[in-house]
Amino acid sequence: MVYFFSTQSNEINIYLFDILSSQWNEVVELKRPYSIDEIIEDKSMLYFFWEDDVSKDLISKIQSTYPQSVFVIIYRDQQNKSYIVDFDNPNVDFYIRYETLTTDYLFIFNQTIQGKLRAKELENTVTKLEHSIIEWQNIFQDSLDLIFIIESETKKILQTNRTSMMVLGYTESELIGMDFSLLTKSPKSEEVDGAEIHGSSIINQGLRNSEGKWIPMESTWRLLQRNDETAILATFRDISERKEAELKIQQLAFYNSITNFPNRIHFEEIVKNLSLLSKNTKDLFAIIVMDIDNFKLVNDSIGSDRGNELLKIVGAKITSLQPAIKNISHFGGDEFGGILQNFKSIEELEIILIQLQNQLRNPFMFEDRELHLTMSIGVAVFPDHGENATQLLKAADMAMYSSKERGRNIFTLYSTKMIERVKIRLELENDMRASLKAKEFEVYFQPQVDLKTGEICGAEALVRWNHPSKGMIYPGVFIEAAEESGIIFDLGIFVLKQTCKIASTWYEEKILNFPLSVNFSAKQWNGHGTTKEILRILSESGLPPNFLTIELTESSVMQNPEKSVLEFKELIQNGVSLSVDDFGTGYSSLSYLKKLHVHHLKIDKSFVQELENNDNDRAICKAIINMAHSLGLSVVAEGVETIEQLKILQQEGCDIIQGYLISKPVPKKEFEELLAKYRFTNYDVVFSN
Repeated sequence: MVYFFSTQSNEINIYLFDILSSQWNEVVELKRPYSIDEIIEDKSMLYFFWEDDVSKDLISKIQSTYPQSVFVIIYRDQQNKSYIVDFDNPNVDFYIRYETLTTDYLFIFNQTIQGKLRAKELENTVTKLEHSIIEWQNIFQDSLDLIFIIESETKKILQTNRTSMMVLGYTESELIGMDFSLLTKSPKSEEVDGAEIHGSSIINQGLRNSEGKWIPMESTWRLLQRNDETAILATFRDISERKEAELKIQQLAFYNSITNFPNRIHFEEIVKNLSLLSKNTKDLFAIIVMDIDNFKLVNDSIGSDRGNELLKIVGAKITSLQPAIKNISHFGGDEFGGILQNFKSIEELEIILIQLQNQLRNPFMFEDRELHLTMSIGVAVFPDHGENATQLLKAADMAMYSSKERGRNIFTLYSTKMIERVKIRLELENDMRASLKAKEFEVYFQPQVDLKTGEICGAEALVRWNHPSKGMIYPGVFIEAAEESGIIFDLGIFVLKQTCKIASTWYEEKILNFPLSVNFSAKQWNGHGTTKEILRILSESGLPPNFLTIELTESSVMQNPEKSVLEFKELIQNGVSLSVDDFGTGYSSLSYLKKLHVHHLKIDKSFVQELENNDNDRAICKAIINMAHSLGLSVVAEGVETIEQLKILQQEGCDIIQGYLISKPVPKKEFEELLAKYRFTNYDVVFSN
């Protein structure tokens, strides 16, 4: 093998020969009349030249004169004269100074050329290695991960990087030589052992910083081996932000955002695990579903933000019943759940439930006021009412709705009869949807009479359901189901469209000289784009805006008073009148009433029904009338059924009355007849139904 490069050109032939290995380049073989084998066999330097005395003398001279030389160059010119050239600087490889420019053949002899080249190769390798080490050290130190090299037997830290020091709060001198197990959660560094056994592994592992705080980490462990020595390369990545995000996702997925109690999904998982356990132990347990009675009314009255605060207080009240109730959860809205255990019979369970309900009935403080809230409770027992979470929750839900139907503020154990009631409810909702499409709902009108003139001065539009097989169904049967199922939105739009269409016809026929009122529920009013929808329908009908009054319950208005102020302003600017219904049952602010610029207040019928027998109701009605008049508002009393009630209201200054004393709600045709014939004078009903 030739260890030295060779070149050929038209000017010079370069011959390379290594004395130690007796190897040369191809040019030598071409120029000499000897074969390679012959030369190798003899190993004589003289074969390299022409066989003359000059060459022999020259070789001897070279060997005696330059015994330690690295390079010796001999060349012949055209006159066959030999010359010797050596390096001026033997430390510089292949630096050659020519004595003449007329060289024909150039010979290079090198006793140590192989070693020199090997040394050069080694030097290059060492240089590259040094560069690699520097590059690796930079990567090692600049890595955003925490890196440790750990001695496998003693578990001492041999080397670490700047990130480790920065994140953990230790100096380099504190970390180097430290027992690595002091940084881990476990007393003994099991991860180090694991890396030794398996070669490499990925583990979620926390590290302890200098202040003793655990930092969640994801780590990679890799075994380093060199001959009989072993060490471990451990790389850690701070996953605090990821863990935080995971916890937030878990919190959102499995916990209620208002109370931070487990939500329904989490509760189902708890019940599922408990069901599996109880199948083996044969223990009884019950799940209870608790719904706050009339919470919607309270929430609408005080607003959703304060309602959420109230839910937290209710949740705390239920929590105070632990350990009797376990795994308390908040399903959403006003519905809570829990688990009862440690009972041997249904009778024993009922005793526990009575005790719990009595405690729940106790008043509690909310915003410096004493509140009384009751709960309707549904109960399902494992395994009688279900053998898994889905069956048990379904049974408890049905039992809870049964408690509400039976008058609220009670608990009900599930029975198979409840399935029929659920079917009836689902059938009701399906029938409502079908009837809306078939236009089987109708709008009825109940007149309002001016107490000063005795004339009809307005009417309220009320929905009736003319079911094809069940006949007339009144709102008390279906409105709650419509609210809960969301059908109320479509139903409300239907009533508004029909009212505006009918009123527009009456206006054109000149039989209408007063506004018609349409009531909006809280869910409708607080939906998106309600005002725009009202104005659109009004415009399409052609009815002048001053012939429409929008009625909203007091609680609907106060649920989001700021929104109500803005939307009332838009309606008023477009000529629509506004009325606050069921006044006196909520928590209206007088300042907001003034900002709302409503036209009428309607006294709730609950204050009118016992007016002639209850001084408190009369006082309340008087106060509402005086307050409304002071704000420039007219007052409508609804639910008037007797002459006595009418007389008292007139005495107290009420402006308008509405109720069965005047007329029940009637369909379009009957109302047209009523308009033509009716006049109320001297407190006698001239026209009646």
